[in-house]
Order: sequence, then structure tokens, then C-alpha cells
Amino acid sequence: MAESGTTADPGWLVDQVARSQGRLDAALQTLTEPQVRGPSALPGWARAHVLAHLAGNATAMAEMFEGYARGEEVQQCAGSPDRREAEIDTVSARPADQLIDLVRDTGARCLAAYRVMPDWSGSLRWRSGRWPVTRGPVSRWREIEIHRLDLDLGYTPSDWPGQFVAFNLEREMARLPERAPGVQAPAHPATTVLAWLFGRGDRGLPPLPAWG
Repeated sequence: MAESGTTADPGWLVDQVARSQGRLDAALQTLTEPQVRGPSALPGWARAHVLAHLAGNATAMAEMFEGYARGEEVQQCAGSPDRREAEIDTVSARPADQLIDLVRDTGARCLAAYRVMPDWSGSLRWRSGRWPVTRGPVSRWREIEIHRLDLDLGYTPSDWPGQFVAFNLEREMARLPERAPGVQAPAHPATTVLAWLFGRGDRGLPPLPAWG
């Protein structure tokens, strides 16, 4: 998922990531092995793949931010989409309890890396290019909240925190004219519109290019 940087307060953003991670961790505790192997809302992916992706994203994010704190540049996933896909396939085969623990532990590592940042004025190398370090918590917050939908366990856009909707809707609406010239946002609740902008919209809404 690609996003620009943000001028929002980094401490506030990290707090939002922590809250979303905590809610995700709590929700995963009741998952069973059959549920983990069941289909997600993403074509071709079981829920195990979504969990592996969430853990991999947290790990890659932690590696970049830990490197920054050491004065070293670490590119996201070593710049390799093949590494990312291979790791998702491998990790998704783990038992449900291990996947749940991995999502929790990698999420905690990511948060720890954010919280010891020496400054938030620099930039890092994502696979899509160089972006401000503040992009990190913005991206991670989105990863957690969007992929909770993809797990298809009853979590819907109406469950998104109000601050998540307000923060992201403004930014995604600003991108819409360039992303999809001539396409107007539907007259629906903010959560429905944001889900549509993120590529998780209801059937019958105007088609959009892939979100990124």
C-alpha cells in the first residue's frame, strides 16, 4: 500500500497505531485453526496469508526504523517483492497459535521502533521510493485497519475508529481527481466512501483504479 508522508504529529500517529494493534491482538485471541485456514476477503488468500502479511509488514517496518535509529539505511523488504511474497507463503503455513503470536510480537516490535526514533525529520526507502519517516505510522495504521476488513471476521468499515476515518478520508479525497479523473465520490456515509477509496467498496459503486 502506497501513501505519501504526513504533517500530523508523529506521537499522535504512533498512539493510533498502538490502539489499533491492541484491538487487533484482542480480536485474534479467539481464532481457531479452521478459521485461520478459511478464505479471507482477498482473492486467493486464506486468513493465514493476511496474518502473515500483517506480521511481515510490521517486521519490515521495524527493520527500517531500527536501522534509522542506528544511522543505517535499511530498505523495505530489501527492495524485493519476491522476498515479501515468499515469506507470506512460508509463514502462512504456521499453526494458528503461532501466527497469532507472530502478529502480536511483530506489531510490538514495530511500535517499539517508532517509540525510540531519535527524530522524525528524515526519510526512508520504501519499495516504492523514498518517503518521509512519518509515512511509517501512517502506513502501519492503514495496514492494520484495512486488513482487519480483509480477515472477513465481522469487522466492517463502520467499526473503524472515527479518527482513522477522519484522518484518511480527507487525504484520499484529495487524491481522487488525479487518481480517477471525472469520478465523483458516492453520496454515502464516510466509512463507506473511505472503504471504496481503499478498494474495499460495495458492489455497484463507481470503479476505481487499484488503490496504492
